[in-house]
Amino acid sequence: MTDYGRARTCRGLAYKPNHHAPLNSLALMRGVLAAEERNERDAYIEALFQAMWVNQRNLNEPEEPTATLTEAGLDAGAYAQSIGRPEIKEQLRKITDDAIARDVFGVPTFFVDGRLFFGQDRLNFVRDVLLN
Repeated sequence: MTDYGRARTCRGLAYKPNHHAPLNSLALMRGVLAAEERNERDAYIEALFQAMWVNQRNLNEPEEPTATLTEAGLDAGAYAQSIGRPEIKEQLRKITDDAIARDVFGVPTFFVDGRLFFGQDRLNFVRDVLLN
């Protein structure tokens, strides 16, 4: 069993590798920022996670994110407009530049008291630092 498989089984998560990965996630990342503005971040992320890692949809195809958001009850047209806004693009650039400046090299990355913790397998370390 793979590491993903063990984590999935341990946490009771639905997960299937997607043969369409990797994908160009630029528009999807901008969409997260739009979702935050619309107070729909969790619904947006959940819909795309399910599409990518449970239903194995090809989110590289332009119609797939649109269909995914619509099926989740989100306004795909509003997202399509938002991801092209200069302020959304600039906000993502700033977040990316900040991550590079802090030596972030992957996800999930956590910072506690200025210290970097990388990987879901480091959550126990994060918890220990927070509790002490």
